[in-house]
Amino acid sequence: MEEPKKFKIPNIKQDTLINIEVSGAFLKRCQVLLISVSDALGPEKVAEAFKKFRDTKEEPSDLLEAALFTLTAIVGEVEKKAIEQNKFETIEVTAEEAAKLFNGN
Repeated sequence: MEEPKKFKIPNIKQDTLINIEVSGAFLKRCQVLLISVSDALGPEKVAEAFKKFRDTKEEPSDLLEAALFTLTAIVGEVEKKAIEQNKFETIEVTAEEAAKLFNGN
């Protein structure tokens, strides 16, 4: 019987914290992806997924749920750090203006 092929991949222990710097453009791309994933799941599935995770700490049931949780964590952490570093601002925009912002216009 032939041994399965092994791959060398970078690995970081799950409890290791890593400091990185990200730009506002990176955050916007993550926000756009988060909105897209949320749209693909639909509001009811998003609410169910967050309730399930909050109440039971269950693993995501599919890739879209995994993307939802991962992107929410990334966006939340970047926004938290931006606030701590006084690099966050709240602006008022229409839906059309918000779409332009998220599309980089």
